[in-house]
Amino acid sequence: MLILRCGGLQIRRTPRRTSGGTGNLPKAIEVYNTVTGEKMATRECSGRSVSINTSGWKKSIFAVKVTVGNETWSDKFMNK
Repeated sequence: MLILRCGGLQIRRTPRRTSGGTGNLPKAIEVYNTVTGEKMATRECSGRSVSINTSGWKKSIFAVKVTVGNETWSDKFMNK
């Protein structure tokens, strides 16, 4: 399971299993401001838990794009 923490939000996602029975680890995480389109953060991943500090970000809605193996998924959160 991947755990992504952005500010007060915690996103949990279970990547698809490989034939060996272990889930793929995320390769990269990108966070965008959906109002301005600005890329706010990019993280190369090496584990199952990633934290992104959003304390200096303005109030807005953000999109998170996660690449895990050949799969890409996204989610949104609001920074208050």
